Amino acid sequence: MGHADFAASRVYYGIFYVAAALLEVRGIRFRKHGAVIGQFGLYFARPRVLDPAYHRLLIDAERIRINADYRIEPAPEEVIVRELIADGRDFLSAARIYLETLR
Repeated sequence: MGHADFAASRVYYGIFYVAAALLEVRGIRFRKHGAVIGQFGLYFARPRVLDPAYHRLLIDAERIRINADYRIEPAPEEVIVRELIADGRDFLSAARIYLETLR
């Protein structure tokens, strides 16, 4: 609806908080974005606990969010944000499945 920049920012935070929650389940707690992203890669992507594509999603979503929030480049295109939303939903589903295996 003409607010792709706002949507991109919100999607990133959703993805970020899923990654932070997954780390917290393992007793790992960080607040800084770079730390969460790096540790998610170390504990989930590198050992392939979850698809490494989700680590790339986290990295790309942060870059898009920074651009959207601070206008370093032109605002993200709506099609890119729609893909980000779909990928974020996939990540949430994968996180839920992973959490189910811990029960």
